[in-house]
Amino acid sequence: MKKFMTLLLLMVVGMGAGFAQEFDREKAEERLNKMIERKATELKLDDETAAWFKPLYKEYNMALFVVAHKYRVEKKELDDAEILESIVNSFSRAEEEVAVKRTYFLKFQEKLTPQQLRSVFMPRMNRQGQGGQRGGFPRGERSFGGHGGGQWGGGEPNF
Repeated sequence: MKKFMTLLLLMVVGMGAGFAQEFDREKAEERLNKMIERKATELKLDDETAAWFKPLYKEYNMALFVVAHKYRVEKKELDDAEILESIVNSFSRAEEEVAVKRTYFLKFQEKLTPQQLRSVFMPRMNRQGQGGQRGGFPRGERSFGGHGGGQWGGGEPNF
């Protein structure tokens, strides 16, 4: 079964690039629209606010996508220089993402409540309750990298 799935995946990847790109774009647009509808429903927006929110939320997500796409790294074996460049680029990506989020936060703040803003900008907190804990670790006892200890796994970060 595993061989069959691998073969099927290779066949799909091997199809014409033009068709695959158009198909992916349509699927991505459809997923984005569904996500926007779910978020508007989750926020319990009235019709007027929903009409204002949906295009702005789409614009916000597209802006984040552009930043992510700009810094996309192809999955291949990287040499040391490419690894260092990738790390530095990840800092630039994070800075650009924060700039986009700050810009849109100000726009969303015009009509959304603080609770709704939290849902837009801190969605993990909503799914996991207060603090956004994932997994089974109690607050402050989360292990990073298998080293045990506190937040940084037994030592300070190497910044």
